[in-house]
Amino acid sequence: MQGYHACISFIDAQIGRVFNALKQSGQWRNTIIVLTSDHGYLLGEKFMWGKVMLFEQCDRVPLIIRVPDGIGSVTTTPGTSSNGLVELIDLFPTLTELCEITPPTKLQGRSLVGMLKNPQSTGKEVAYTVVTRGQHLGKAIRTQRYHYTQ
Repeated sequence: MQGYHACISFIDAQIGRVFNALKQSGQWRNTIIVLTSDHGYLLGEKFMWGKVMLFEQCDRVPLIIRVPDGIGSVTTTPGTSSNGLVELIDLFPTLTELCEITPPTKLQGRSLVGMLKNPQSTGKEVAYTVVTRGQHLGKAIRTQRYHYTQ
């Protein structure tokens, strides 16, 4: 567990280096930043240590989006967060909208720009998670109130 936490600290330091380089190069004010990762290990929750489970700790992943003021008509307050439901497939349509690029017409995700403008919005009605374990597929669906796993 100590090594796992050391890895997280190391990654945090590297993100800080990237941020400092953006600021020093003068690109901080025109760079959209998206930070995400997988869900990591369970670290003993529910007496499990692995990955690829459908428990709440495994379905959620970190997602931080920083949009400089003026890009995509988004004005945000630093440190603002949202409890709305999103999925990682929403990142592509979000970035195309922010960059004023026309996305392909058949996308499963939906842009999060509305949530960036109004963090109080509820986001999607449902979010889906699918994992594989050998030949089996595990599926989960989440709403604001419920989490169902099969």
